[in-house]
Amino acid sequence: MEDINDRNIVIIETITDHPLRPKVFNRMFVFLYDIAYVFKTRCRTLLTIDGWEIDGPYKNVMLVADGNDAVLPIAFCEVQEENLDSWAFFLTNLTYGLRFERGEGLCILADGDNGVDEVVEEFLPYAVYRQCCFTLYGRMVRNFPDVRLHSAFWGACRSIERKSFIDQMSIIETVNIKCHNWLKDTDSKTWPLFSMPQWVKSTEVTKSASEQLRIWLIKFLDLNVAQRYTTITRTIAEMFQRRYLAGWEWVYDKITHAARQQIIQNVF
Repeated sequence: MEDINDRNIVIIETITDHPLRPKVFNRMFVFLYDIAYVFKTRCRTLLTIDGWEIDGPYKNVMLVADGNDAVLPIAFCEVQEENLDSWAFFLTNLTYGLRFERGEGLCILADGDNGVDEVVEEFLPYAVYRQCCFTLYGRMVRNFPDVRLHSAFWGACRSIERKSFIDQMSIIETVNIKCHNWLKDTDSKTWPLFSMPQWVKSTEVTKSASEQLRIWLIKFLDLNVAQRYTTITRTIAEMFQRRYLAGWEWVYDKITHAARQQIIQNVF
């Protein structure tokens, strides 16, 4: 992975339960420098993070950070379980690689499961934490399955002004006051759109785009740990190079890429 790009960061930790016994794999962190550089210098600083259990004999968990709606996978981490310690390991190494001091200037969108929100609060106090509305919606439906609540909830999530948010919450209160109180107990600064800082320049309220990344990664999960991340790193590097070259073609083209596509559709 470092041979592919010597600026990539690879951290491998091993453990042993006895000094005389061989060490075994514990966790690994991989940071892709080229992707991270583009994210930091050319993209809105909204970072989506997620974790998925790997279906294999060891049931490890893959943690992923991506930017620009899953177009740019920035970092990967494989741990034995998703918990406070593993998220702290992942996020502190990630922000070190990005050079966002204690999360300053970074907006993080996550599901809030397994302590990720607590880690952001403790280790990245200057970052803005955003709760995935789809995850919050799933919890709400389990507790309050009344379908009359659904549209009002999403209306509240996508409210671009505080007044419209209050109006939607009033509808929820009319339908089910317990649901209204349950939502009030959540941090309303983390999930409705109106509370998104303007500098983030995003209307994302869910991390559903990361599901596309998870689907793309499935084909690599049958490989062992070393092969998996070497192959992922090489594949992403090749994709990045192709997109980079394509971008330069657009820069020097006399017409825009969108216009060229329209011409091709009309002519052919």
